[in-house]
Amino acid sequence: FGVATEVASAEPQETISGDNATIVAYLKVTVREPTGQASRSVQHWQFSFVHEGGWRLCGAHRLD
Repeated sequence: FGVATEVASAEPQETISGDNATIVAYLKVTVREPTGQASRSVQHWQFSFVHEGGWRLCGAHRLD
């Protein structure tokens, strides 16, 4: 569709317990239309990780 999207994180908070980790962060999302007009939003997300030969993402969901 020719739409450029940029995502940046802000205020990440990391919690590690053994082989499990959680990161809660605000994501700043910018979507640019082909016309150059941009829409922006800030979304609160939580990401879950497990350490299995390296950290692997195993879940993500938006917080309200």
